[in-house]
Amino acid sequence: MPSLAAMIVARNAVSTIGKAIDSALREPIDELLLLDDDSSDATLEVARSFEDSRLRIVSNDSHSTLGYARGFGLSKLKSDFCFLLDSDDMFLPGRIARLGALLENESLDFVADELELVHGQTGDFMRVLTIPGFLDKPPGLFRLFERNYLPGVGQIGFRVNYMARIGYDSNCHGVEDTDLVLRSLLNGARYELVREVGYRMVHYPNSVSRNRVRQNTELAKVLQKYDTEEIGQLWQSSGAPKILFLWSMVSFEIFRRNWEAAARWLADVEKISIDSSLVLEPDGPCPWPEGWRLKFFKGVLSLSGATELKSGAQFFREANDVQQTPESLNNLGVAASKLGRKCEAMDCFQQALQLKSDYSDALENLRTEGYSNRITFHPLRLEASRSEYSE
Repeated sequence: MPSLAAMIVARNAVSTIGKAIDSALREPIDELLLLDDDSSDATLEVARSFEDSRLRIVSNDSHSTLGYARGFGLSKLKSDFCFLLDSDDMFLPGRIARLGALLENESLDFVADELELVHGQTGDFMRVLTIPGFLDKPPGLFRLFERNYLPGVGQIGFRVNYMARIGYDSNCHGVEDTDLVLRSLLNGARYELVREVGYRMVHYPNSVSRNRVRQNTELAKVLQKYDTEEIGQLWQSSGAPKILFLWSMVSFEIFRRNWEAAARWLADVEKISIDSSLVLEPDGPCPWPEGWRLKFFKGVLSLSGATELKSGAQFFREANDVQQTPESLNNLGVAASKLGRKCEAMDCFQQALQLKSDYSDALENLRTEGYSNRITFHPLRLEASRSEYSE
């Protein structure tokens, strides 16, 4: 029988670490590794109160990045398979046995399942974060270069010796798990997506993953490491349509904030003769007509400074003529605000919120009367995971 481990990286988690440890020790694991990242509160005291021989505590000498901390913990594991657990989250009963058997029987390198989200202060159930079905079609998880569609990329289970060879990037903080999975995919990782809820994620407004500005800055730095030619070769070998690859590269370069490269990929999209009324993926991440998507991204590149601002406003108007959406209305409002047309901007933000009341960019733009100029760079997520966010 293979050995199973859970790993927690904790820093100043005194109020939550007990529940996390308890949920892990209730599972049939052989090892629970707690990596204390230089906590200054009573996190270690709470952890040491568990009298269970499976719990092993190691400590960093000083606080560092999450990439370094997770990598340090990974180097200390003794088990065959490991399941990541955040210090404020919990495993649901049966998860480890179910996914551990899958890893062993299918000779997989990693598995990902679905999550339930609960409110950190009240404990109330919020929603289930599902894995979208389009990830089962070619090119599968290579679409993570386009955007992170997995609700819990940081909560995967994996084969320890495989991920130890891939290794965490110690320069990463907040997107270290995304980077690990991307590099494992480039390395030919075998994986499976499980449509079953096995993990409870606790929502706190101050969590690292909720800081969009920092997360997007970190993601842009990480994605700069990747070679588009190598990604393109993998896409082509998957048999996915070329137009999907081109759109993926537009998104990839916008996340990297490489505006000129994104514009070149967008020009390649335009060269392919596609009906502007065609919805390329009715069950995909952007089920809007191609005419809308083309105008939307042209407008985004204009707001980024790649083209003249007035043309950007026109692109968003034309996108809304094809189909009115919250993100095109918000961005039209940003363009109007930058052009000094405040009344028009406020009207756009209000219209966007009429379509989606929890839309964070429009809420912030309306609250600051247009001075925040929060641009939505990508179409809003339609799956349950972070649907109020654009990125």
